[in-house]
Amino acid sequence: LCWGVGSSGPHNWTAEYLVKGFVKQYEDGCGFNHCFVNCDTITGVLRIRGRREGDLFTRNAGSGTKSLREIFIDRKVPRADRPFVPVVADDVGILWVCGIGYDRSRPRFDPARDYVHICFETAPQTDAEK
Repeated sequence: LCWGVGSSGPHNWTAEYLVKGFVKQYEDGCGFNHCFVNCDTITGVLRIRGRREGDLFTRNAGSGTKSLREIFIDRKVPRADRPFVPVVADDVGILWVCGIGYDRSRPRFDPARDYVHICFETAPQTDAEK
């Protein structure tokens, strides 16, 4: 997903993307596989990417900001899986992390305004993984 703001004026549209086979499901994060972002809060280009060195994330207002690396360690995300956890970000920084939720330092989602909805589904297990 790569989205920029053009010069053709305001738009009234919703984009929905379904990405399959990209995410493992973690017990305590299984409800966090839907990302909703208001179009007018996106700065620059909206991207789905992996973790980057130096990524910062605010889990809730009282806990302050931590590196995404520290959050993955705290949440016991296996080291081998960390590069594959989807991160939704724009030019300012992280908006949402699959299995963890929204960065609370960013604007809250308002369903009354135009938005992007991104859903990540858990890949079905193969016979070898069962």
